[in-house]
Amino acid sequence: MKGYALPRKFLLSWDKANKSWLKTYQGKRHYLGRGSGKYDKEAYQAALATWTVLKEKIDQGEHYDDPARALSRHHTKKLLDTFGLGVEEYPRDSMAWAAQKFLEDLRNKVENAEISPGYLRVVKWGIRVFITKFAGPKSIRGLVNNQKTGLSTLRLSSLRTWLERQRREGTYSASTCNSILTSVRLFCVYCDDHGYIDEMPRGWRRHLKRFGSSRAGISNLADKHIPDVDRLHQVFRWYIDRVIQEDDWRALEMLAWYTLMLNIGGTPIDVAYITSDEWHEAKSTDRLTISRTKTGVVGSFLLWKPTIQMIDMIKASTWDLEPLIIYSRYHAKNVELLMQSPHGKALAASNSRIKKGEKVPAGATSSAIIARWGKHKKEIFKGEDVMPKFSPKHLRKMGADFIARRENLENRLELVRLYLRHSHRTMAAMHYHDRHMNILDPVLKQLYADLNLDELLKPFLRQIKGRETLHRPGRYQRPWSARKKG
Repeated sequence: MKGYALPRKFLLSWDKANKSWLKTYQGKRHYLGRGSGKYDKEAYQAALATWTVLKEKIDQGEHYDDPARALSRHHTKKLLDTFGLGVEEYPRDSMAWAAQKFLEDLRNKVENAEISPGYLRVVKWGIRVFITKFAGPKSIRGLVNNQKTGLSTLRLSSLRTWLERQRREGTYSASTCNSILTSVRLFCVYCDDHGYIDEMPRGWRRHLKRFGSSRAGISNLADKHIPDVDRLHQVFRWYIDRVIQEDDWRALEMLAWYTLMLNIGGTPIDVAYITSDEWHEAKSTDRLTISRTKTGVVGSFLLWKPTIQMIDMIKASTWDLEPLIIYSRYHAKNVELLMQSPHGKALAASNSRIKKGEKVPAGATSSAIIARWGKHKKEIFKGEDVMPKFSPKHLRKMGADFIARRENLENRLELVRLYLRHSHRTMAAMHYHDRHMNILDPVLKQLYADLNLDELLKPFLRQIKGRETLHRPGRYQRPWSARKKG
């Protein structure tokens, strides 16, 4: 497993936002190089070697080149490409022009190791949301000092009201709203200090009242963050109707992926990186053994029959497609992915422009599954006053919550950890014994019964079993019976 050869106590600190190692010494942060994660052994050893040399130079008072300079130039060269698809020259004194000057100033601070590249990334995103979504398209090229639409006229109450609405609708969390608010204030102060605006917007220099966390307590957690069975059935029935009435192949794919995520306690990115070899082994044993992409912890799950049937239907439609082979950083080798998009590309969103055989970038943490859900949820929940808080990532929370509810299980918290594949909590678990996943088998069977999936999926699969074709967009269609099995 990942991380077994690493020390029990790290000598360096891991900056999660920037995905790099750092060391704070004599009141100054020193960034020492990036890695794919905290348990990337090679990156840690390289950063440690860099720090050994750097510390010796600092102690002896010698001149040294801070590694953060080279790091920031490499990883921030595209950060100023903020508002357009390419690098654009915006009119002088426009709001976008002022924003670029502001970000350039922050980039210089990154190169001087005054702030981290991760901090610059967060501020840049907040400014982009403010200008493109709140201020509007006209403000991008409009004068920053315009007396009617410029920055001086910005009302703190208006932005707070807009952010509060986004938070209630589930678009942004309270933490994200606070981040946007702070980024906008930094931008306003910069424009005022450099004379880009005549006066500072009223109320922006004083301490800003922060948005409270949406997690008010454990009692609220179940209501706000874990959907109930009725909500799950509403989503499943919508996809079932699309398949039956419109022969919508993508609806069947989403239904299969959702069922698989519930079955293995996985996320969309976990589903995107399941390999064909892992699935072939699962078909012979009815158990899928995979490692979680985030923690590297291996899990082995008893598969439900509808899960296998729907995934097989999806694979039956791709027999005539060239196998999708990419380099996966999660497997550290070239792998053939089990599932792909209609056009033969990976489900991981960042891989959509990657050619076969090329290395997957470290930032490939989002999935086309979530992108597709963003379009479907508006139709599923059409007519409801408030958009329900439901997404593919809530499925593993729902499964874990149903396991934790079972009071007859003495070790239910340990079973929840097995289901979610959280990181090891003890040295014994990490170094001295395996996780015995077979104790989760009866729990998964009971989860399937508790969620009442049988009454939804069994009749549905029986109904579409005899169908020759389903509409798969963007591809030439052949009947299932005419496709070669391989």
